[in-house]
Amino acid sequence: MDKELDAHSRHTQCIPVNRQQKLATAGMRDRWAQPKRKKNKRLSKKATYGKMQSFTLLCNRVDCKLDLPIEVNEDYTIDKANDDEITFIKKESEKRIIESSPKYRENPFEMAELKEISVRKKDGSFKNLGNKTDKENWNYWIVRHNRQQIQWSIDILFGLIDSELVPIFDYVFQEVTIDGVTSIYPSGGGYTGYASNQIFDLGHTMKKVIIDEENILMLRKLIIAYQEIDLENDKYKFIAKCFKDYRALYLTFTS
Repeated sequence: MDKELDAHSRHTQCIPVNRQQKLATAGMRDRWAQPKRKKNKRLSKKATYGKMQSFTLLCNRVDCKLDLPIEVNEDYTIDKANDDEITFIKKESEKRIIESSPKYRENPFEMAELKEISVRKKDGSFKNLGNKTDKENWNYWIVRHNRQQIQWSIDILFGLIDSELVPIFDYVFQEVTIDGVTSIYPSGGGYTGYASNQIFDLGHTMKKVIIDEENILMLRKLIIAYQEIDLENDKYKFIAKCFKDYRALYLTFTS
């Protein structure tokens, strides 16, 4: 619990305080928030979630040119969500996803490809906007990790490659021992205002991004370069500040 509180403190210290940055964080809920549970009721879900790894949902429809899973480094792996992960995403976030989608749309992660707008106008096929595709063609893409979320600032790097990968919701599976009984406590969270706008944009454009070897190599280089920076050195602290400022502006203009 102390570790979670420390993590929460570090997280909240990073939240901007000036007016522009307040706009950036307006409407978001705490990424570390735990779902409400009845008092004194143990959540024993080890049989269901014990083998699941924490992961983050990407707000992208992906055309992948590589074999799966894609190992970015020892901390992060990009993959298409499996059945258990999809079930948990839908349980925790489907209502939010559908509510955030454009009018007449359904879940953009499960929708069929749209025809070009000029073709849709010509043949009047706008009724196809909400058609669902087969499950094997769903676009639930995730980043697996062993953290509560993708490391602060590293998540921005995912969006700087040509694929423009967009992390939105985190799904965490933690072992908690109470009175000698160990249980798996699953939770989900994210910046809901920011995520809602990303989901709306995805549902509106249905844009597909390409993940290929070049993009993954660039992502690896960016992560290595960032991790090699000595942010405790006063000489390089401006880099950390630039990341915070970029995050504030990014959330402002995409929320």
